[in-house]
Amino acid sequence: MDRKKVRATHRRHWARLCLGFSATAWLGRTSRAIGTSVGTGTTYHTQIHVENRNRSYFYYLPPQYQPGTSLPLLLGFHPFLQPNRSWERYVGLKAAADRFGFILAMPQGEGWGMFRSFNAGLRDDSNDPDDVVFTASMINDLSSRIAYDRSRVYAIGMSNGGMLTHALAQQLPGVLAGIVSVSGTPARPLAAGTLPTPVMMVHGTADPITPWTGPSPRTPKFIHFQDVNSTLAQWRSINGSAIEPVSTIYDRPGDRTHILRHDWPAPPALAETVMIQIEEGGHRWPALNKQIYFPRTGNQSRDVDMTTLAWEFLSRQKRQFTP
Repeated sequence: MDRKKVRATHRRHWARLCLGFSATAWLGRTSRAIGTSVGTGTTYHTQIHVENRNRSYFYYLPPQYQPGTSLPLLLGFHPFLQPNRSWERYVGLKAAADRFGFILAMPQGEGWGMFRSFNAGLRDDSNDPDDVVFTASMINDLSSRIAYDRSRVYAIGMSNGGMLTHALAQQLPGVLAGIVSVSGTPARPLAAGTLPTPVMMVHGTADPITPWTGPSPRTPKFIHFQDVNSTLAQWRSINGSAIEPVSTIYDRPGDRTHILRHDWPAPPALAETVMIQIEEGGHRWPALNKQIYFPRTGNQSRDVDMTTLAWEFLSRQKRQFTP
């Protein structure tokens, strides 16, 4: 095996081990948090030192949070060109945290200005940060600051951020109780030995950025990611979703799209699998109201409130601890 890959594997193994211990002991005094009241809750902007890099994230405590309480924790991963605070406002995750009562943590991708992204394995560059290790470090740092329900830790992301949620489900086994990926498929086929994980995939059939069928002639040659059908088939196999799905149609007139939802429930499956197929949908976050248009991203579906739909799926998932 390539030495760089071996080192990355060792870092991830160490990160997984550390998830069971105190973050303070691991990270020392390399992190800091500054709290600001925003809306009805409080946002804390935090820096930690990971892999000789200063990385940042914020976490938001909703009004339901009290010291010692154990609310669910949602990790939100932004897309390229929309840093964490911008994307949070775009999809309304703080408002959802207030409404549903979960803690929100949103890491910042590497880069500068709006040109920030996560290393989801899309390209082979040893200089890229290991964002699986960063995520594990962030969870450890949070564990030293606040209480949360460790059986209800979820990840949601869009595009590049959605791609990372697939990587986290594979490389941090037993940490996440469920993932939601919008317009993002994994960089490579799912690894052998991936644990059954509740997953909701959301993708437009006319997505011009991450096409349903995988990289197109317009995709840069150094970028690689899986097609939707193959990814869905792999998750169904891992999750034991062999039966025919329960299908639902969502369609509100006027947005040029409609949604086909396919559910493979658990039980009988080992873990729930959901496919939200947006017919004629683009590289957009579905929402009931019209959102800011980003050029060449295709149609936005206004058939569902994606933020609410995602939380309805995640909130019924709970990781079972093995004695």
